[in-house]
Amino acid sequence: MSPFISIVILTYRRPLEILRNVNEILSIEYCPFEVIVVNNGNSEDLNELPSNDSRVKVINLDNNIGVGARNRGIKSSLGDYIFTLDDDVFGLTGEAIRLVINKFRDKKDLCAVNFKVIDDLTEHQVNWMHHRKIEEFHNAEFETYEISEGAVAFRRGMILNTELYPESFFISHEGPDLALQIMKLGARVIYCPEVVVRHSHAEGGRMSWRPYYYDTRNQIFLAIRHYPLPMAFRKLFVGLGAMLIYSIRDGFTSYFFKGCWDGISEYKKTAAKRNVLSGDAMKRYLEIEKKNPSIWYMLKKRLLNNKVRI
Repeated sequence: MSPFISIVILTYRRPLEILRNVNEILSIEYCPFEVIVVNNGNSEDLNELPSNDSRVKVINLDNNIGVGARNRGIKSSLGDYIFTLDDDVFGLTGEAIRLVINKFRDKKDLCAVNFKVIDDLTEHQVNWMHHRKIEEFHNAEFETYEISEGAVAFRRGMILNTELYPESFFISHEGPDLALQIMKLGARVIYCPEVVVRHSHAEGGRMSWRPYYYDTRNQIFLAIRHYPLPMAFRKLFVGLGAMLIYSIRDGFTSYFFKGCWDGISEYKKTAAKRNVLSGDAMKRYLEIEKKNPSIWYMLKKRLLNNKVRI
């Protein structure tokens, strides 16, 4: 018998997308599974969901708690393996699920599998956050210290040994934070191009200033929580320098400085959970980092983009 899996979908004011997503998943050729919809928005957005299917569970939250909602879904799940999707990420198949399960079975230290994400219309690859050149590595499997929160699967027995996503982040950089927690367990995170999902890039509910504020603030949070001081200064010099350039370019400079201020002013609270990367986890992190593209490559690539996306 196939293992029981959980598919956790986070939704926020996208009634059409969540309806399409749930209906697609209920038709996949895999059994047994459950679908957990965690609603960060208005409960009326879910009125059209099938209410008579025992596989579908809905968690309606009183407020939008950002990434904390994903944690609620993971903690409520019963599956041996937990697949987490955004409401506008489609195309998960029974074949893909079985492939992921086999990855977990073959690699006993594997905790998380990131999927390949393509645009729902153009089928071009999107949402590449891994620190490698996409043109060279998009079809290669490799270890990474990133997690694509809305297109990833976890091994239940490992992921529940972490804090899960840091709820203080709200949105942005919660993926690398969780990846570092996983690495400290002695477990691994990989990118797997064989598992392909489709992203429709539904932007409903997001405000344009958010990336410039949260990307900035949460880089500081991430450094405080995980990096030794020399690495923290190096990472922040590069990361905040890039965010300053993007913010000036796009006219959101005030949100950049607010993010810096809030990140620094919350140092004491953030440092209470500081657990510095070290030992084997640090060694593996540095090995992954050797494949990172140059700063100039990244700046050139992102400056040609007309917006920051989180």
